[in-house]
Amino acid sequence: DKKADETYSDKEIPEDEVPEENIPVPSPVENPKISAVKENGIVTHEKTNKGEILSAETASDISSTDQTALWISDTNTKIINNSTLQSEYTFENSKNYSVEVGDNAAFINDGLVLGSHGGVLLYNNAEFINNNIIGNSGDYGVYLSSGSTLNNSGIVENNGQYGVYAEDGSVGTNTLNGIIRNFSNYGMYAEGEKSSIINQGLIENSGFSEETQLSVLKD
Repeated sequence: DKKADETYSDKEIPEDEVPEENIPVPSPVENPKISAVKENGIVTHEKTNKGEILSAETASDISSTDQTALWISDTNTKIINNSTLQSEYTFENSKNYSVEVGDNAAFINDGLVLGSHGGVLLYNNAEFINNNIIGNSGDYGVYLSSGSTLNNSGIVENNGQYGVYAEDGSVGTNTLNGIIRNFSNYGMYAEGEKSSIINQGLIENSGFSEETQLSVLKD
């Protein structure tokens, strides 16, 4: 005889009564999206994989406070601006910009880029074609770094030290129709052996001598 206090769990369970284990089926893992474009800090365009082709236009004017109006990133990303992009900063930092373009992306400006500080920052082999107006109140109209390029056929106008600044192997070109106009010392300025500036157009500025219209500083 079995003991009176023996439970069913203590007994041997027949094979045909053994419950099947509920093994959860793993959910498919999705690749995280890659942010390619942000407007006023909000992601507006994403990619599934790096290097995918993305070409788009700004849909409307973008006005920002204390952040970049337009941010563009990744190879084969090309954004065309036909609107007004403007960033107003309430704190002092000369290297805050209305537009930032990086990591092999391309930006074509057919509209207006305005703001209280820098105009356009490019880094990591970014490309910028300006066909209209960059007008800002900071030190840099266009800042090029890490092998980036500028082709200016429009107007770069600012109140600070540099209309166009190139470093780290970057190249800034002011074409025959281009105008670079600022109210301080340097129209175009390149720093480093591999950086260069090319002027075929007009440079106007209010620096302390004509020599500062176009300047190259070698390492």
